[in-house]
Amino acid sequence: MSKNEINKNTRYGFMRQSKISSILPSPAILESYEEIAPGIVGKL
Repeated sequence: MSKNEINKNTRYGFMRQSKISSILPSPAILESYEEIAPGIVGKL
């Protein structure tokens, strides 16, 4: 969800929620961590 979509949705009173079922972030979030800091996922 882009920042623009978030702003639009919060303006109309809608928010996307996600349920956490693991102590690790989702694979998509881990992938973005890897882009920022290569090797970080292996340290987790």
